[in-house]
Amino acid sequence: MNVEIHAFSNTVCMDVLPCRTASAQNPGTGPQGNEPPRAKVSSTTPESLVRPEDYFFLFENAYDATLITDQHGVCLHANQRVTELLGYDRQILIQSPFWQLVSGADAGLMETVRSNLAANRFLRITAWCLRQDGSKVPTEIAVSQFAAGKETFLCFFIRDETARAQAETQLRTIQNAVRNASTGIGVAGPDGILEYANPALAALFGEKDPTLLAGRKLDALLGNAKLAQELIAAVQKGQSALVECPCPAAAEAPPRWIQISAAPNLDAQSQLIGLVLSLVDISDRHRAEQAERVVERDRVMMDSLGAVCHHLGQPATVLLSTLEIIHRMGDSDQKERTELLQMSLEAAENLRKIMRELNDLRHYSAESYPGLTPDRATSIVAFSSHA
Repeated sequence: MNVEIHAFSNTVCMDVLPCRTASAQNPGTGPQGNEPPRAKVSSTTPESLVRPEDYFFLFENAYDATLITDQHGVCLHANQRVTELLGYDRQILIQSPFWQLVSGADAGLMETVRSNLAANRFLRITAWCLRQDGSKVPTEIAVSQFAAGKETFLCFFIRDETARAQAETQLRTIQNAVRNASTGIGVAGPDGILEYANPALAALFGEKDPTLLAGRKLDALLGNAKLAQELIAAVQKGQSALVECPCPAAAEAPPRWIQISAAPNLDAQSQLIGLVLSLVDISDRHRAEQAERVVERDRVMMDSLGAVCHHLGQPATVLLSTLEIIHRMGDSDQKERTELLQMSLEAAENLRKIMRELNDLRHYSAESYPGLTPDRATSIVAFSSHA
């Protein structure tokens, strides 16, 4: 049971929560299902218990602002609540027509009131009442009539609906925001069955009418029962979840990826009643990340090819140069010929060693390569079979 105390007129607001047990308490029985104790019936009649002046006390202390008028709507009596709600002194209200208190109303309002009360016992009016300071307050006015002697009077019960009007305005604002959001938003019960889906969510799954998604299970919608159970389990623990997964699409449609955010949906008493889902199409981002990976892979490949050319180019140049010199010099200088052959063997050995290191390469690492122009890479792949 929640209790709130409002400053206006010292009003206490009390909320009594419904019974949540499996066996609800039956009307007319006690907590254990037994007959409640019954009060002794007095032989005194109700007329003798409540005096006429007591009815006037009830009128003065009623929760609603109450006006009693004649058949033409001219005010005859007003309780203290009228002054608290509208700010008028009761002496000002006496002999004033009721319809002047209603914004946008005229004398024709009373004819409508009388005609409706002739066919019905009560009449309810939703209107904005004028305060004495010129401001307006949203109200709900219940109208009834009663006879006293030969005269018939009208009774207007005016209730302040400011809190309800503000809540409805806020609710409509939130509803419009959700309905027109570009993000897919849905509400599901604790069992994962969708109860609401906005147009963006329906469009994400190829539906034109969002109401067609109501009643669909989350696992069937996502095409992934395990993922749906993980989202529900996280929410049941009072946690939020954020995942990315492929989105089911038609055979001819390109593959898509979505990001799913799931959060607990709580009622006014902070009890879990389901989960709120937010789905965003991240296909473009996913493709961009994939393109970046391809570009990075190509860059690594180009760096690798450049490193291979660099490391193989030096011994290959030495080997080709010495062989060319040997070919041209003939048999005239045997000592120089031997030195050139030795250089060729060393260059060939370097080539063999580099080829072995290339074969054993398992890790990518870069080393600086100074001397290149700014429009070219400043590093190449470093070869190390032990990295």
